[in-house]
Amino acid sequence: MILEKPFTGFYDQAVELRDLAKEKGRFIFEAVTILHNEVFTEMKKNVAKLGNIKMALCNYSQYSSRYDAYKAGGEVPHAFDPAFYGGALYDINVYNVHYCVGLFGEPNDATYYPNLGPNGVDTSGTLVLSYDGFSAVCTGAKDSDSPCYLSFQGDQGFMHVASKPNIASELTTTYVDPNNHATVRDAAGAEVRATITEDFKAGAVYHRMTQEFSDFSRMIDEQDFAAAYQLLDESVAVVGVLEKARVKAGIEFPRN
Repeated sequence: MILEKPFTGFYDQAVELRDLAKEKGRFIFEAVTILHNEVFTEMKKNVAKLGNIKMALCNYSQYSSRYDAYKAGGEVPHAFDPAFYGGALYDINVYNVHYCVGLFGEPNDATYYPNLGPNGVDTSGTLVLSYDGFSAVCTGAKDSDSPCYLSFQGDQGFMHVASKPNIASELTTTYVDPNNHATVRDAAGAEVRATITEDFKAGAVYHRMTQEFSDFSRMIDEQDFAAAYQLLDESVAVVGVLEKARVKAGIEFPRN
């Protein structure tokens, strides 16, 4: 079974599906591209080079093609309808949450600051995830545009993606050179440590979903339940984060 992101609208539904899949020995996948992205895999390899994490900043802002119709009133597009789990948090900020949960695990807390439309759905908003020693700030917008990016920084370096999170194809990782203790002053007079920069570029694919469905096919053909259930556990954890943030912000989804 393949379910489009978000995996479910409610955490208890996600847990129920996961438990049933494991009990019955079945495959259930969330269709979310980043879990199968080479850049995401490279990030997991490189995150230790950053030292103690101090900040995570994620922005996925994209003016929705359906926003004008939403503002005009009348029939509400599904993308802005709570009955279809619409809104910026579940539809677009979910990618940012996947990066954070995949790299750092589940946060200690999640607080969402939404901009609400006339029907109570969030057209944009900023999510703050609290971890031990740092916070992750995730912005998602369907009512406005800006350059999208991912930036994860620690006391020894940073990783940066300069593109929309769902189609990340290039990663820059810069970290302190352990074999060079020299420092210089930059134009602002700040002391700058010697660093190493590594650029990674994902291989070309036919479509941004190609790797995703190739992975689904491989896991099913090889009966690789371990890999499938690892992805499933992350999907369930992400739904838990989304629900905690949504409920605290007072955004209600109807139970169908």
